[in-house]
Order: sequence, then C-alpha cells, then structure tokens
Amino acid sequence: MTSRNNVLVLGATGATGRHVVNHLIKNGHEVVALVRSERKLLDLVGDHENLKILEGTALSVSDEDLKSILEECTAVVSCLGHNLSFKGVYGKPMKLVADTVKRVCLGIKDLNDKKARRVILMNTAGFHHKAVDKSYSLSEKVIIGLVRALLPPQIDNEAAANYLIEVVGEQCKSIDWVVVRPDNLTNEDKVTEYKAFATLQRSALTNPGKTSRINTAHFMAELATNGTVLQQWRFKTPVVYNTESIESDII
Repeated sequence: MTSRNNVLVLGATGATGRHVVNHLIKNGHEVVALVRSERKLLDLVGDHENLKILEGTALSVSDEDLKSILEECTAVVSCLGHNLSFKGVYGKPMKLVADTVKRVCLGIKDLNDKKARRVILMNTAGFHHKAVDKSYSLSEKVIIGLVRALLPPQIDNEAAANYLIEVVGEQCKSIDWVVVRPDNLTNEDKVTEYKAFATLQRSALTNPGKTSRINTAHFMAELATNGTVLQQWRFKTPVVYNTESIESDII
C-alpha cells in the first residue's frame, strides 16, 4: 500500500534526482532535499508546499543536524554521483557515494527508535553483484579492470553497494535497503514501460542496454514509498531497463 511518506533525497539537483523529487511531490509525499544550492533546485523543480530544502551535504552537516533530518524521514533516496568533469571524476571527495551511504546508515542505526527506514541507492549496471550475476568473461575482466584503474567513480559506486550488501546486510532491523542498477542512462521527458530484474540481462560492459533517468527515478520513488514494491526488492540489487531495450539482442 502507498501512504504519505517523508523522504530525504540526496543528489536532488542531479539529472535523476530532480525526477525523484518531482515524482514524490506529484504523489503527495513530503520531500526533504539536502543540496548545495537551494536556488538551483528551485529553478529545476519549483517551490512546493511539501518540499523542504536544506543547504549542505550528508557529509558536511553536523551529527545533530543529520540526526534531526533522519528522525523525520521514512526513507532516504541517494542519487548522488560524480560530475562528468576532470574535477568531478578525479577530485575530492573521491568516495562521495560510499562515504555518504556509510554516514546515513550509521546515523539511522544511532537513532535507536526501532523504526525501519528505507535506503534506496542509485548505482549502475556496471556494478557486478557476485552473488547473483554470472561471472565475468575474460574480456569483461580486462575491461572492468581498466575502468576501475582509469575511473575512480567506479570504485566508489562498488564500495557503496558492497557496504549495504556486506556490512549492513539483511539482519539490520533499522534499514531496508535496495541498490538500483540502471544501464546506460538516457534522457526522456516522460515515464515509459520499464522492467526490473534480479540479475543483469545483458553485459553492461560489452552490450549495454538503455534506461531512462525518469524511469529510474520512478522506480526508486516507488521503492521509497510503496510497501509492495519494497517487499519485492528488499535487500536486492535490481537491474532496470527500458522495456524496448531488453526485447532485442539480450545476452
């Protein structure tokens, strides 16, 4: 069942995060956006009665401020990523996503209020979940090795996902997490048909599919607010594709 929720969105001014905010607001949920620039978010999504904007980041706010934010939230949606610039890829913070996920999870655990919160992390189909995905081929191992060596954000994304999988795990009563893995993000104006799978349906390295940002945002917002959708994907790493992308050349 879908009910009114209070969702903290990180990376709300990003290309996917703004869609998450819009979808949540459209469906009557309360949104708290923690962003570096309030003006930028207002320009992107407009001013809304059920949108609260706080300036800062999950790594820069004080422990008390983060605690206060998390106390009021039922879910945290992270759409954080590295800007596609030299500074964004190779500059600090190198572990933006992983360190944010860790701080948020530790903050939730410290609340000790016996109320489970959802942590929905946007990752990438480039993250290989060893427990569910088929093993890399030799050529894929070479490619992913090069990607890790040349693009630090890949290591950051992997560390963030592995923290939820291996450290938080499935026994933590205060956190219900899902790692969402879209493939080859594209820009579209509206939500279209898409499907989520427990495992990779095609190689993200040698034969990637397509996933629109707005579809990814729709799925993440549903995970954050719809109990039925959450139960289906709780503690999993669903891979999301536009339907048209998986109806041909799947390997």
